[in-house]
Amino acid sequence: MNFISADPGRKTGVAVWSDTVINTNHPARWELLSVGTLRYTTPRDFLDRLEAIKRNYCVQFAIVERYVNFGKRYRNAERMITQQELICSVFPDCILIPKRSWDPNNIMPQYQAQIIRDWGLDCPPNEHERDAVHMGLNIFRRLGMVNEEKATHLLALAQGDHKIGTLM
Repeated sequence: MNFISADPGRKTGVAVWSDTVINTNHPARWELLSVGTLRYTTPRDFLDRLEAIKRNYCVQFAIVERYVNFGKRYRNAERMITQQELICSVFPDCILIPKRSWDPNNIMPQYQAQIIRDWGLDCPPNEHERDAVHMGLNIFRRLGMVNEEKATHLLALAQGDHKIGTLM
């Protein structure tokens, strides 16, 4: 089973994961199939790109960093909310996870790069891609169950009625 972790933003970072658990001399983790950035130009173009990811990788569900607009803190807040809604429309089985739930320490990008390397992965050059990869790794680490059951548990959450999740 394949799924994505997505970080909406100026550019949306997307990491495609397989539920295959990799156990090497690094910490156990899901297999990372691909990572990239989707630039938001128009809603139709963004939807087409998301649908291509879903089709090409047989993605079953999405884990999306939940964004809530608390005022004028972000210049492109409405675009981020639109991206979040578009991701959820392409992946009806999705979970919206607040950043503080998957990254409670709000790790800075340069430290994220080191964490990703510590897990035995090449670090993406782009901050948005790093966020998407770091999200997948942290969710794997924070879920308190047998490694092989973690993706199945997330799929069950994504198929449920309550789309906003936390890892606590």
